[in-house]
Amino acid sequence: MRMEPIRVLSPRPVLQTDPAPSKTLAPPRDEYRPSFDEQPDERLQASPRPPPGPREKEALEKEREQQDRLAAEQIYARMRAERALVQARLAALVQDLQTEIQRIFQEVLIRRRKVHDAILANWHKVLIG
Repeated sequence: MRMEPIRVLSPRPVLQTDPAPSKTLAPPRDEYRPSFDEQPDERLQASPRPPPGPREKEALEKEREQQDRLAAEQIYARMRAERALVQARLAALVQDLQTEIQRIFQEVLIRRRKVHDAILANWHKVLIG
């Protein structure tokens, strides 16, 4: 009776994650490949993936909400920038108006002083004569 030696450390089989392409392999289940003599039919093609489950729907909804929130934040940031720009323009306009009003009042005071000086000169001529 002959005995084979026992291998304690046998090499592990190598797992192939991607099978080598060959002509005998069938197409994947989710892909329909028509033969050369028939036309592809849209109805016969399987959907690439099943409809989302409740967890996927919830994750998609959260992602959509996050994208909506980000878009809203961008819109609000742009609106804040536009509002700051409008407020700066308005402040400059108010400053220009105040300067113009002060200039007009100065001119009015100068003209009033000239008129009063002319009236006093006329009264001086009348009274002193």
